[in-house]
Amino acid sequence: MNIKNFKYQISLFGNYDDITPSIEVIKYFMELFADKNLIPNRREGIRIDIAEDLKQGKNIKQVDDSKLNLTSIDKSWNINFESNKISFAFTDPNLGVFEMPTLDYFVEEVNDIIKKIESKYPKKNNRIGLTTNFLIDGEDINNIQDKLQNNFSFFKGKKISSWTNRLAVTETISNPSEEILNVVYDISMIKASLLMNNKDSIFNGLFLTLDINTLHENIDYRFDNRNIADFLNELKKLSIKVSDEIIEFIKE
Repeated sequence: MNIKNFKYQISLFGNYDDITPSIEVIKYFMELFADKNLIPNRREGIRIDIAEDLKQGKNIKQVDDSKLNLTSIDKSWNINFESNKISFAFTDPNLGVFEMPTLDYFVEEVNDIIKKIESKYPKKNNRIGLTTNFLIDGEDINNIQDKLQNNFSFFKGKKISSWTNRLAVTETISNPSEEILNVVYDISMIKASLLMNNKDSIFNGLFLTLDINTLHENIDYRFDNRNIADFLNELKKLSIKVSDEIIEFIKE
């Protein structure tokens, strides 16, 4: 059985309307992240605004809704700016060739990138999430389904074409302050085209996702440059603990 780290993602939810892909902002970020080889670019978008007018009725107009992206040359790093969040993602761009870094490295790099961004754009956030994805393949992956699913007699012995297993719980942490978290794991059978060993190939196996995030109901803007790094480190430790347990169970 082969288990590979495939993608890490951290999302910060707040108000980022002022970070737009203007010439000035692009130039600033190009200089700011030259040491990390992150290239700013413009992601084109159009928004339809509909306004009600008592005399003229509906007034419909198209509004430029382009966003700022930062990407690395090999496409492993992808940082997306939205009006209400920033997402920091690191994906294995070439399975079997690229050496995927550890989650420790990813979180450390994101903390450094956040500090750089907040040196000009200090923000407060009301939600934070950390997601990790794994790819699993090999001759014995069919045994995993039997471990995770309760099979009805009708389905036993038949060839499985698709399945998924999902579980969501809450967990309370107390460092740096008390916070209730959603901890969600999802594993499913997938068939997808991926770049592997320098060529487009079909991956046929399992896709494991572990998603840890703060409660949607808690809308207080409580995360800033004083506590984000410590909080992300706590999410990282919990993610490693849970994913190690899941993977160990799968391997048995």
